[in-house]
Amino acid sequence: MEIDTLLVNESQLGAQLNHCVHDKRRSDFSLMLAMLSQDVRDFSEFQQDQENKAEQINTDNDLRSLFELPEPEPLALKSLEEVTSFNQAATVESELFDDVRLSQCIAPKPLSFRDDKSYIPTQIKANLSLCQQHRLAHQGKDSIASPQPANVASWLKNVKTAMAKSASISLHSIV
Repeated sequence: MEIDTLLVNESQLGAQLNHCVHDKRRSDFSLMLAMLSQDVRDFSEFQQDQENKAEQINTDNDLRSLFELPEPEPLALKSLEEVTSFNQAATVESELFDDVRLSQCIAPKPLSFRDDKSYIPTQIKANLSLCQQHRLAHQGKDSIASPQPANVASWLKNVKTAMAKSASISLHSIV
């Protein structure tokens, strides 16, 4: 079953949380809060602009050139031919650990055999939250789970509505 819309942050609920509080529907309020993502980074208040994201991508290369750092160590093998150079068993068996360290410093070896750098084992995916699983399944596609820009005007409208309702409820309870 494909999930088209996924409840991620409170801005998708609009004023429904406020209505639940004022109508004393605790079970609905609890259900809605439980359905929200537990990751604070998913909330609309904490989303970054796309411009800032582009600057961060360039920052790594800029810093490497500024401090004259070498290229980052490879995460995975690029081809099957590299497997033969990856084998260090004979050196370790001979207890030449300094040689292993020196060869790693001169020509860093990849950390993994798999050439798919974005591969995540299914055991790990099964332990992720529903929101994270949905994000992984729809990576690169536009979906509800992708970061949404903050809608400050709508948020302020919901706050004003809630304040007006709470004021009118308190006036009715006094009278």
